[in-house]
Amino acid sequence: MLITLANYTDIQAQVKYSGSVTLQGLSQEVKVYFDQYGIPHIYAQSEKDAYFALGYIHAQERLAQLELYRRLGTGRFAEMVGKAGIVTDKMVRTVGITENAKRSAKILREGGQTRFRTMLEAYLAGVNTFVDTGKPPLEFEIMGVKKEKFTLEDIYAVTGFLSFQLALGFRSEMVIHQIRQKLGDKYLKDLNYRFGTPITPATRAGLQKGALQPKGFRGQAPIKNEGLKSVRKNTITKELAASIQAIPGVPTWLGSNAWVLSGQKTKKGQVIFCNDAHMGVGQPGFWYEVHLNYPGENLYGYVHALNPTFILGHNSQASFGNTSLLVDDMDFYQEQYQPQSRYKIKQDNQWINLTLRQETIKVKGGEDVKLLVKSTQRGPIINDVLPALTKEDQPISMFWVYNKFPNTLLKSSYDLSLAKTPQEAQKAASQLVSPSFNMMYGDKNGNIAWFASARLIKRRPGINSKFLLDGTSTRNEPLGYYDFSKNPQSINPKSGYVATANNQPDKVDGQMFPGYYVAGVRQQRFMDLFNTKKKWSNQDLQDLFMDDTSPLFVKISKEVLAVLKGDPVLRKSANHRYAAQLLRKWDGSHGLRAQAPVVFTKLLYYLIKNTMQDELGEQLFKELMPNPGFMNEVLSRTYPTLFFKDKSIWWNDVTTNEGSESRKDIFAKSYDQTIQELTKQLPETNNWRWGKVHQVTYINFTQDKRFTVGPFEMSGSIDVINKFGFALTNNAVYQISDQPSQRMLVDFSDREKRSWGILPVGNSGHPRSIFYQDQAKMYNKGKMRRQLTNKKEIQRSGSLLLLKVK
Repeated sequence: MLITLANYTDIQAQVKYSGSVTLQGLSQEVKVYFDQYGIPHIYAQSEKDAYFALGYIHAQERLAQLELYRRLGTGRFAEMVGKAGIVTDKMVRTVGITENAKRSAKILREGGQTRFRTMLEAYLAGVNTFVDTGKPPLEFEIMGVKKEKFTLEDIYAVTGFLSFQLALGFRSEMVIHQIRQKLGDKYLKDLNYRFGTPITPATRAGLQKGALQPKGFRGQAPIKNEGLKSVRKNTITKELAASIQAIPGVPTWLGSNAWVLSGQKTKKGQVIFCNDAHMGVGQPGFWYEVHLNYPGENLYGYVHALNPTFILGHNSQASFGNTSLLVDDMDFYQEQYQPQSRYKIKQDNQWINLTLRQETIKVKGGEDVKLLVKSTQRGPIINDVLPALTKEDQPISMFWVYNKFPNTLLKSSYDLSLAKTPQEAQKAASQLVSPSFNMMYGDKNGNIAWFASARLIKRRPGINSKFLLDGTSTRNEPLGYYDFSKNPQSINPKSGYVATANNQPDKVDGQMFPGYYVAGVRQQRFMDLFNTKKKWSNQDLQDLFMDDTSPLFVKISKEVLAVLKGDPVLRKSANHRYAAQLLRKWDGSHGLRAQAPVVFTKLLYYLIKNTMQDELGEQLFKELMPNPGFMNEVLSRTYPTLFFKDKSIWWNDVTTNEGSESRKDIFAKSYDQTIQELTKQLPETNNWRWGKVHQVTYINFTQDKRFTVGPFEMSGSIDVINKFGFALTNNAVYQISDQPSQRMLVDFSDREKRSWGILPVGNSGHPRSIFYQDQAKMYNKGKMRRQLTNKKEIQRSGSLLLLKVK
């Protein structure tokens, strides 16, 4: 059915879905069909014109989002929001994102006119053509922002900002350091702080290429830091994370699921590719869905603000995507200033000059802020950005792999989107430096593959990168980097599938590689499902996106009830008895009407709190807990095993004088508090319904209510395939902070008819557009829509916008 917008004159002034527009910069006319969900299908006679059109269309739908990410990535957020943006701008400029962007753009310009450069500049020209000719969006009026052309530096800065979001070291390493300083190494014994569970993405048994037999890991013992002063309790973690998490409506890149089944696992005998990327909640959403056609290519997938390369998607021969690999690519060093100087540091018994860089941050409605960035050869000193971090005589520098190389994410993603064979995909994956991804691949010829993609640090034996390292000796610096051939990877494994869910991968050169991996609960669920004789259909795998069953949560529930067997707390009141009955019968599912997860999630909070807060203190405990924007991976890896240990130093409540409390004491106290709090918040047990307490609301960075969508009740939860993240607290409602930001399934038995996708809300960034929230109901119900790639079908279902040559 043809889309007509005659009644949408307010939107038509900003977004043209039909008619024609004459543009300078095109070589030939481009046809853009918008289907019934506002997905643009761009038909051009050259790659250059296709990406020019993408830039123009992207800008007319999402210019405010492009501007927001430009400001964030270049450290100019305060120009938009005033004093509230200073903290973020200081952070971005200090950690090296802006400098890396300048260097990367310079290298691209000096490297000649390559196909990749032509593509990137064409997209940029298309964006700037809309900047010149289009009407500013509503957000510009609200924020008092004027249109301004974009640059290559802006593009690289945005991908740098997103890479920083994925560098989880700044979120957990300082917490672990403080626990060690406060409590000692004995309390780290039961914390899985360095590694996750090594679950092979391809198969339970057998090691794939790059996953070598262990040689005996020698990196367990932490480096001795005698003489180094302790870090103050005002931790890096909170302030660094807050610098980017406190921005409403800005999605953070957190994790993902991806699984690819070969023909031996599917009913039709062809590859099926599935991917959902987990992002923070915001409106408009992170991804812009688009279809590009030009001679030799038929690309469909997802791009994001100021990045025209397809991070997830499919071409005529293959499908590609990723999950976050979460390797440890960021180290912190405690430096030593020269006495009476703040411009030299001690290094190998010499005093070495720091590199200095002056930055000026312009502030809307305020005075300019001067920032002096001081750097060692390892990286910038971050104290001046976060004065509460340590005393002035305890400088801490930050080593980040991303800053040691030019930005490669754009080129790697571009090449992957054009890959038609596993070998071409492997070559594309090998280019990536940072952030780290599990790159996934499947094609119509029956091939499947997985590549752990990142530049992995070689560290000296004995170095424990989870703690602050001694910066006065260069022996503690990285030795170099592993060749990509050492990275875990698998092409066409015997298991017949590859799957990743942010879990610990196989060994690197015979050793476990440290990272910020989650516990592997979702990955284990995939393996339990796929290591069977079942043949999976397209619909089976669509349904799997919505799998909200947690065998782990059932196991914990049964353990708590078993430990408390015969304890009067289970019979203390009618609600105590009812809750126990719910947990006994629970199958681990988190449907909207399910009651048991209401009890369990509250219980999980109190179990963790009563186990750890007495030792950690309130502030450090809050930083270890899941918070909006991220779940601390140390806790994620710890609680699935800790609650099953009868003996642990953590069971003792240090605030009492009654001797050593037992696991049973903690369980009883937690269960009682859970029921008391639920009874207070939801007095009627018929209101103990998961959808009532598990909800999502989409807000815009302006916080203007005209952009808000929701709230919606949602199924799913933490640590299930249908993963939704939230702050684990004792609040009455769990406000979802991250979610599957898209879902995509490509069935190579018939790509044109069996490719499916969905966005959480809609493809448009304009609140009065018919495509602003048109997919929300489908997404909430677990439905998917077809991703159209057949031109005749597209022409029948959409409106036509002609981009003419001026």
